[in-house]
Amino acid sequence: MSARRRYCQRFAEKHSIPAKLISNHETEAIHWLEYSRCTVDLSCSARTETLVCEPTWGFLQAMTDRVYEYATASFALYIVGHPSSAEVVARTTVEAAINIMYILSGDRLERLWEYFWSYIATERHQNRLWLDSISEHKDDDRQVHRRGIEQKEKALSLYETFLRRAFQQAGFVPPAISQTTWPNLFDRFKSLGKETSYRTLYAAMCSQAHNDAEDLINRFVVHSSCAPEMEKMLASEAVRFSRMLVYFGLQYYLEAIQSYARCFGLTEAERELKEGYRIISSQIIDIVREVNPDLGV
Repeated sequence: MSARRRYCQRFAEKHSIPAKLISNHETEAIHWLEYSRCTVDLSCSARTETLVCEPTWGFLQAMTDRVYEYATASFALYIVGHPSSAEVVARTTVEAAINIMYILSGDRLERLWEYFWSYIATERHQNRLWLDSISEHKDDDRQVHRRGIEQKEKALSLYETFLRRAFQQAGFVPPAISQTTWPNLFDRFKSLGKETSYRTLYAAMCSQAHNDAEDLINRFVVHSSCAPEMEKMLASEAVRFSRMLVYFGLQYYLEAIQSYARCFGLTEAERELKEGYRIISSQIIDIVREVNPDLGV
């Protein structure tokens, strides 16, 4: 059995998917999805003594693990016949990958703090809105909601205390709250030179996540035509489009983990990942041509 087939078999077993569902078209993608994880883990194990002394490594390792899980889930969903759901998870893959690349493109400690503090500040703001929203509720209902808000606030305070101590131990003094800024997703894309990708790729990925009307309109128009061939064509185009977005999620994952490998001196892994990124990017060009031959890419 070839190395690529072994990785596909491993993927299938891990997700309880019949191996026969993984077509030859997806073998290369599954190989790089699984191999990327293995080569990075191997490189990390060879540099453990150095990496554990780097205060940002543990956080970023956990973040890359999450991107891998999202990319894996999107492929698993696509393979078992849920292409629309696969698009939604591919979008999450891209967002998580952008976070990693943005953090690695600047002061890692500072940007990690901004990332964490943004979560805490956002949750506290939501708690205030939650409290405002129950003003007209009955007394018993308000008590239930208030207990929930209090529990959430306690948890957020614990998170903040933990994070402040951890960052201070790493030699980073968290700035005043008013000076802490985590850019919105568009600005993160833009800072990485990916504004066009945000306007095109990411916008397309948002359609399924937000349950936009596009798919329903297409289905209504085609079904109204009473043309079975058009219905088949629409279904086929929808699957190809989903496949394209799933592959874009994998491409972003490989780019993010490549940035991670470069940052922490995982030279061998970085070299391997560059090749994987090149191969998947080439496949995406072919997939885009299938989806829209008129683009001429």
